[in-house]
Amino acid sequence: MKPYSRTSLASVLALLSLSFSLTARADKLDDWYKILPKNTVGVIAIKNTPELLADWEKSSFAKLSADPDFLKWTAPMRKEGDAPWDKFFKETTGEGLYDNLKRFPGASIAVFAGDKVEDFQDDTPPFGSLSEAGDQQAMLEESLAKQAELSMKEDEDLKKRTEEIAGVTVHIVAASEEPEAKWELGYGFVDGVLVEANTRSLMEYFITALKNGAAEPSDVVAGHLARLTQLTEGNTDMTVYLNGETLVKWGIEAAKAAAAGAQNQAMPISPEQIIGALGLEEFQAIAMNFDLTDAQSRMEVALLHPEKPSGFIHLMRGTSTEVPQPSFVPADILSASVMRYSMVNLWDGLLGMINKMGPMAAMATMQLGTVEAQLGIKLREDLFGSLADEYLEITDGSVEN
Repeated sequence: MKPYSRTSLASVLALLSLSFSLTARADKLDDWYKILPKNTVGVIAIKNTPELLADWEKSSFAKLSADPDFLKWTAPMRKEGDAPWDKFFKETTGEGLYDNLKRFPGASIAVFAGDKVEDFQDDTPPFGSLSEAGDQQAMLEESLAKQAELSMKEDEDLKKRTEEIAGVTVHIVAASEEPEAKWELGYGFVDGVLVEANTRSLMEYFITALKNGAAEPSDVVAGHLARLTQLTEGNTDMTVYLNGETLVKWGIEAAKAAAAGAQNQAMPISPEQIIGALGLEEFQAIAMNFDLTDAQSRMEVALLHPEKPSGFIHLMRGTSTEVPQPSFVPADILSASVMRYSMVNLWDGLLGMINKMGPMAAMATMQLGTVEAQLGIKLREDLFGSLADEYLEITDGSVEN
């Protein structure tokens, strides 16, 4: 057997390569968000593929990818003239990425789901996707059938079969008949929606959810995605989301297990103290939102947390959401960035976190008075307190390498 699932990875690469998607049918994504399973760990959501492709052709990214100097610079990553993603799609479907994407007439969403960290130690974690099929269903069926044939041609152990799952005919390519075994390929259509999955359980879940709403959705994930939609004033062209609450839970479990396995070693600071000091449990979700227009491309990173975080997340917060653009930035520079951040708040936050780690850690902060006396300054008041909260970085691209 190959170490990865072609169809699942192909679907993921398609969604990841669609770093942007445009307006249309945002309500479809909202509907799908409400049926995501409880064990959802990550989501990649796209609003509209055709409009994306149209805007991509007009974008500066498309011009860059066709630039001779850029092609020369990226030549080492191109084999036989094809970029890795095009080579992958040609091997799995017979056509490149762009031609594959043209078949999708609307919204798409990829969902990664798992109950434990071990589920993601494989190259292809439990994965499912929903895509609007519309009037392209016949073309999509033809493409998926071709993928199945290519998979079976490369791996003779794979066999193709069909099953009735929740009243829907599902096409499956797999080498095992085990109910929970991962499939190389699994797909079916429900009321104009293409459903793909690499496990029977995810396929059955999404079919049932789409047909009659009989699902056990994740209120946590739906809540996170609703907050992201509110923050961005509507669904962005593309959203890449990770469920931080699940990731932190797994991380804490791993840290405690590692500490339990090292019982014979003296540990002055316990994992619970470190976790509490860093405020890791305040990390709820992280997401990247993308928008592409003719004039500009925008990426926003969102970190969801409680209203008043006190741990590491607090250290990342700026002093204001209003960041003015300085009037003295030259027009011919390569790039410029501005941020608002308080070094005093950073100092206070770091000391607070250290003091939470217990008496031994707090002893380190007690030595600061001695250091300040030797230097003749107060680090907080004299050094950090003298700095404003506005920082500007300018990169001049005129110097030739």
